[in-house]
Amino acid sequence: MDNQITKLKTKGILIGTSSWKYAGWKNLIYHHDYKNEKDFGDNCLKEYSHIFSTVGVDHTYYNWPSKRILDKYNEQTPDDFRFVLKATEKITVFKYPKIPRYGALAGKLNTSFLNFELFKKEFMTPALTLNKKLGAIFLEFSHFHPGTIGSGREFVEQLKVFLEHYKSEFDVPLGIEIRNRNWIVPAYFEMLVRNQAGHVFNSWTQMPSLDGQMEAAELFDLPFYIVRLLLKPGVLYQQ
Repeated sequence: MDNQITKLKTKGILIGTSSWKYAGWKNLIYHHDYKNEKDFGDNCLKEYSHIFSTVGVDHTYYNWPSKRILDKYNEQTPDDFRFVLKATEKITVFKYPKIPRYGALAGKLNTSFLNFELFKKEFMTPALTLNKKLGAIFLEFSHFHPGTIGSGREFVEQLKVFLEHYKSEFDVPLGIEIRNRNWIVPAYFEMLVRNQAGHVFNSWTQMPSLDGQMEAAELFDLPFYIVRLLLKPGVLYQQ
């Protein structure tokens, strides 16, 4: 498998997974003799990075990136390895879901939604410590239900302002992942192209198939693609 991944890397196609600390991958991906679970969690990235060419960092969705942790990732990986960081939900959640982990914020509008200055300070400042290993960042927007953002047009307008600021200050590739199938329209792709952002093609419960998303995007010269194979086609997230 790693030989195929190496060949694809020469063509600019990087293959990896979302996160990497899975004990169930021992004897499948991981073959080193780790002392214990802490040793595995602290050091398995080094072994991972000599098989795959990239990895998605999911924990930056739940908390701002930590420079200390990213420095450690940098030390454990080869020069040609690339990290793809998921932007923190404080920027991408429009209204906090009514679930216990949000505490007092549950059910409330997020006053930091698409706040570029906050993103720049709390996310980009530590993220840039990865230097050339910072392959891309993506903003994941969960499905917008009625009562949140009213339409795809309103979303595009708000996102456009954020992307214009980003483009003027950073050259790290930035991808956008949306979960509203009816928002996969020309105006959305045109806005991405104008702001040099990519689309994150994702296999998700309520999204068009990957083929359908590719067909919708084929007329637009997107600067790069991210593809996230989140669910097997036909399988619901709840399953």
